[in-house]
Amino acid sequence: MKSKKIREGLFGGLLGVISVIPFLFSMSKILDKIALLDIFWIIIILILSFVVIIFIHELGHLVMGLLTGYKFVSFRMFRLHIQKEEGKYKIYNKGIPGTLGQCLMLPPKGKEVPIFWYNFGGVLFNLITALISIIVIFTSSSYWVLVTANIMFTLSLILGISNWMITDGVPNDGANYKSCKKYPESRLSFYYVTYINALLTQGKRLTEIDLSELSNIDFKVSEAVQLNALTFVSSQKQFLNDLEGYKNLMAKAHEETKGKVGIIDNIINTEYYFMMLVNDYESSHLYKTKEVTMIMQQMKNELAIQMFGLYEEYKKTGILDEVSYQKFLENCKYSDQKGLGADLLDYSKVLFDIEDESKFSINRKVKEN
Repeated sequence: MKSKKIREGLFGGLLGVISVIPFLFSMSKILDKIALLDIFWIIIILILSFVVIIFIHELGHLVMGLLTGYKFVSFRMFRLHIQKEEGKYKIYNKGIPGTLGQCLMLPPKGKEVPIFWYNFGGVLFNLITALISIIVIFTSSSYWVLVTANIMFTLSLILGISNWMITDGVPNDGANYKSCKKYPESRLSFYYVTYINALLTQGKRLTEIDLSELSNIDFKVSEAVQLNALTFVSSQKQFLNDLEGYKNLMAKAHEETKGKVGIIDNIINTEYYFMMLVNDYESSHLYKTKEVTMIMQQMKNELAIQMFGLYEEYKKTGILDEVSYQKFLENCKYSDQKGLGADLLDYSKVLFDIEDESKFSINRKVKEN
């Protein structure tokens, strides 16, 4: 562990030296020309460059994925989400806490799915951008070209390297690749996570997907990619009313993430809190941490979180909010992950003992508007 930290420190120091040389060279050309008003425009260039660098990173995943047999599913930049459905492209307003962009693709058939270039694609494109920026820095004398090239170089190098460096608790591209190389279970999990996400966007229900191969492995939940796969298996058991299997898997995941504060850890702990709401309401408050509250606020537009919130309020008051539930039903029907929406819609009927969602107010007390 100590030697690993030393290596990371040396690598970080080397990265700093590499970054500062082009910076000092370009600054020597423009330092005496910078005016106070220029700082405003430099900030604008910085913001725009950041957006471009994120786009280039996700584009790298897309291009290298296509070149290695993957098929396009969706592409997201901040909250702009573009998705292919039945041969057509649709746009959604959707963000995921802890991520700035995402490129989802359907892996080629077979469990020996190529993992290196798809994971490394974003880093590769960032490094290419950094290299082009260095060439511009050492060949151009234009003030604003040098400013832009210097910013692009620095951001590209930082984003590219940080996405490949293995850092404890950070589920980045490098961590995914290393995990898949080290553990066969991670490689299998990576295949299923990408495969399931693709099928859900195409309208396939999670309850209809054969996850028997995943169910038979012993998840190493300290590995983020295996933890993601575990959540799909546990959700399937939840929807199929396999309460014992659902509780066992969530307990295993919660034990590993307890006390940790990474984004995936917080999501797992939020799901565990919901499980306790359903199975042991009296003690569930012990698991409503500030991190769980934060996730429920940040992800309030996610279908599962909407259902959690509805059920939490229902357990507290014995009242189901008709307006909020109706909105939840509509969101399920028009979700970008239509298969998951269909499963959650049916599961909500079980939770609230609703036989017909169009007449659910008959079966439950409802808050008056």
